[in-house]
Amino acid sequence: VLEVGGLLRNISFKIGINGINRDADFANQTFDDQRWPLFKHELRPWNPTGDLIVICGQHDSSEQWKGLPKMSQWIEQQITEIRKYTTRPILVRPHPRNVIHFDENKFKNVKVRLPKRDYMTYDDTDFKATLERTWAVVNHSSNPAMEAVMRGIPVFVSESSLCHNVGNIKLADINTPAMPNRLTWANKLAYTEWFADEIEQGIPWARIKNRLEEKYL
Repeated sequence: VLEVGGLLRNISFKIGINGINRDADFANQTFDDQRWPLFKHELRPWNPTGDLIVICGQHDSSEQWKGLPKMSQWIEQQITEIRKYTTRPILVRPHPRNVIHFDENKFKNVKVRLPKRDYMTYDDTDFKATLERTWAVVNHSSNPAMEAVMRGIPVFVSESSLCHNVGNIKLADINTPAMPNRLTWANKLAYTEWFADEIEQGIPWARIKNRLEEKYL
């Protein structure tokens, strides 16, 4: 499966076997520290000094949402669970290209805000600013969790998320989120995405071919 990347969107591309995100086999069982610097990302120190809990929605007709409830229902489930443990303000950020019908007045101290969009790339443009005042990000399996982790904001994700190994699973831990070392995660993550010239040279295909022969043939 070839899809747009999350490390350098529209510049690098994920290539995996039999799925997407953490459900895929990226043939990255072996990795080193040479590739991560190519993406020029800084792993900021963990710093959840804000008070906002941000729930990042996804596109509920996408492959990564297969078998899950409607997005508005999932968001309501997350809010209900979060409210068992904290009264912190909650910001719901729907996917920029996914319309949801959600009544924010049903809950106390919850706001829905559509991302500001760059209509040239279809990306949102204000998430970095939002993260500056964020305590934690709640996300099933999409790229905002990755950006949050790199900027030092704890995440609560599913087992399908590429941030699973550096994230949290139970919202019961929302007040004391885990903030583990991320270097091994980053080095391995760098072997999930490839640049166009590398794809043209067949570099990721060579790894995937070896993995196919090793595991699937």
